[in-house]
Amino acid sequence: MRLSEAGMLGAALFPSVYGEIATAHGRCFLGSALPEVPVEASSMRFSNALQTKWPWVRTLRKYPCGCVPGEDVVAAVIAHVFDRHVAAGEWTREQLADWIRQIEPPEPSEAVAEEVPIGTAVTTHP
Repeated sequence: MRLSEAGMLGAALFPSVYGEIATAHGRCFLGSALPEVPVEASSMRFSNALQTKWPWVRTLRKYPCGCVPGEDVVAAVIAHVFDRHVAAGEWTREQLADWIRQIEPPEPSEAVAEEVPIGTAVTTHP
């Protein structure tokens, strides 16, 4: 599952909290994308789970909000936009997911589907 989808699905499970990954009261966008990580887990455990599931979050990107110059790792950019701009009502969670969707790579199954023309037989050989 893509990060953009997981973060939106997690919103149905957890209320939003800002400035924290996860609390007894809810989770941020990234925390809600990882429902399998218990709320009492350390931020390092969340970070490791995030990077294991979606390694591309370590790549550098510019801040889409424009309020921070330069680039940062994607996970930090997402956290900033959620904590500062979604919290303030300047962005919606859906807008953040849309931005993530624009930069996230396709899932492996999606990449294969894009490369094989419709009607082509796909076989595997030992």
